[in-house]
Amino acid sequence: MPFNNPLEIPEIAGIVASSLWSNDLTSCLRVSKKWLALFLPYRWKSVKAGFEPEDMSNSAQSFTWSGPHPSDIYRHRHLIHSLTMFGDLAGLDKYNYPNLRKLVVDYTDGAKDPNRMIFLDLVEMFPQVVSLEFKSVKVEAATWMTLSTHPHITTLDLGSIVITSSVASGFWRACTNLERLELTSVTIEGRAVPDDVMFFRLTSLSVFEMTGLDKSQELGLIFRCPALKDFQWSKYLRDEDDSHTVITNTIPNGWPHLEELDIMDRPDTDVASILQGIGNQHGGLIKLSLLGCTFLEQSSRALELHFSTLVYLSLSSFSVPSVVVRDILCSCPRLENLSVECVPVQDIVNGGDWVCHQLRMLTICFQLEEGEQDLQHDLFKRLSSLVRLEYLSMDCDSLEETHEHGTVEFRLENGLGQLASLKRLKTLGFYGCCPQFSMDEVAWIRIHLKQLRVRCAQFHREEQEDDKLRDAMELFGLIDV
Repeated sequence: MPFNNPLEIPEIAGIVASSLWSNDLTSCLRVSKKWLALFLPYRWKSVKAGFEPEDMSNSAQSFTWSGPHPSDIYRHRHLIHSLTMFGDLAGLDKYNYPNLRKLVVDYTDGAKDPNRMIFLDLVEMFPQVVSLEFKSVKVEAATWMTLSTHPHITTLDLGSIVITSSVASGFWRACTNLERLELTSVTIEGRAVPDDVMFFRLTSLSVFEMTGLDKSQELGLIFRCPALKDFQWSKYLRDEDDSHTVITNTIPNGWPHLEELDIMDRPDTDVASILQGIGNQHGGLIKLSLLGCTFLEQSSRALELHFSTLVYLSLSSFSVPSVVVRDILCSCPRLENLSVECVPVQDIVNGGDWVCHQLRMLTICFQLEEGEQDLQHDLFKRLSSLVRLEYLSMDCDSLEETHEHGTVEFRLENGLGQLASLKRLKTLGFYGCCPQFSMDEVAWIRIHLKQLRVRCAQFHREEQEDDKLRDAMELFGLIDV
């Protein structure tokens, strides 16, 4: 069938529609009958509607309707794939949505009746929903019951929700068929996971700031998910002796399938126990992020189990020994993204050859002690082997660290010219430290690394020289803004 306008080809119309705002899609509907038929499904694919407060600072709030009129939503309900109701259900929960896949009820910004308990007949009104989100709402027990009988829901995302003790058991049982569960600022009042409940299908679990359960009860939740592939765990302990409360070294069953792990503020023994429990003590992590964790001898040894499989690694902790960073660079052949804090150049260059030649993003700050200037040549030689590198950040979050120690200076006399091999390098960052550029380095970058853009607060320690360098780099388009 011939098309006079490329936008009338359904595949192209779909690509264009996916990048348009709802107002623009509405304009497209008015062009012609053909465009109406093409763009109408995209206009109603995702809908947000409800009552929003007119003045967030006023405690006696008045609310106004926002979004499509309920009668229009009813008319086009068969086209809706994602529906967000905020402020009040306003009767929208009484319609049948035959093709709805994602349902969100969000009262975060306020509700007309904040004390109202909501009930959703998930099976009857939302038969095809696979993803369910509740934010700052009060949910009746019957909703958890209908969730347990829904044949398709695999994802549940809860934020600022209170699970009362009277419904806790039913809630946990309703989660047994889920594949993904996210609990953010959720309070569980007094009921741990029942002894006979296991989450055999759960592959993704995120726990952020959960309260109400004691330490052993929360760990009991984690241990009941043997099929986990993705686990995020943040600050579940609030008492003053956090660092003295640790996971037992014997984790029941472990997590043989875990590939992605993101945890915060745990002691060394906790980190080690979790890393050892992954892959039945044979490794297998692909993505690991540790923020604010104590990373010492035990966790360092446990990390070695995963050297052959790691692709993404972020160790945001000043307690990470520099020799661990050295071993990572020398032992992780699949690594594509590495983010660590400040490390001494001496410990890095005294190791073996780097094997992480798949690296595309590297965030690291190399520190120099007095008399170690000659080590910069060896460092640049190692960096030159990372021919796939696209992003290199030397940023240092701690100004005290950079004042106490020297940092690597990106000067040709120090071996910078060896980085001519990094043809893919697009971004170079120096926030928190000073590269001590001169005009020679600016000219060299312009010739050898034409696509490189530099992020830097200070190019030279002398103010006048810094101004000249900044003007030159802006003239040549070398500054990343």
